[in-house]
Amino acid sequence: IQVAVTQPTITCIHANPTVIITPTSQFGSAGTSLSYTVSITNNDNSLCPLSSFLLSQTVPSGWTSSLSSSFLSIAPGTSGSVSSAITSPGTAVDGFYDFSVIATNAGYTSFTSSGTATYVVSTIDTTPHAVSMTAPSNGAAVSGSSVTVSATASDNVGVVGVQFKLDGANLGAEDTTAPYSII
Repeated sequence: IQVAVTQPTITCIHANPTVIITPTSQFGSAGTSLSYTVSITNNDNSLCPLSSFLLSQTVPSGWTSSLSSSFLSIAPGTSGSVSSAITSPGTAVDGFYDFSVIATNAGYTSFTSSGTATYVVSTIDTTPHAVSMTAPSNGAAVSGSSVTVSATASDNVGVVGVQFKLDGANLGAEDTTAPYSII
């Protein structure tokens, strides 16, 4: 009797890379460049050689982007990273805009993956609001168990309510309807 043992041939097995973009979301005003970090993990098994990955980005129409490198060489089971700069146009309207980074194995192009992050265009309001106390009048003496306190308020974006405070402490609930007052 003869016994033959056959072992399977273990070879390199390629896999799709993992692409992670951090932070996953950032706020910026229109026309601002925001920076992200893109991490690529080579998921090939340990018998594979170093793999080279080609990197590209997709951004909304009219936006600009740049990667610190469009090429990364990464050993199996390890990660590499690049920086990404995304710039919205100065005319971008407030909203949530997704962009992607795609990593493709240069030697085996069927192994590809992408990661997505969000650039939130948010207009920063730099116009101060205006508040004016209308009652009691400045310097007036008040007495009694109830006093009506009122004010006007305006803002270029809008007013949702007014809180009345004395020495930092709230005097009552917030009034959300003009004319603003508490008793």
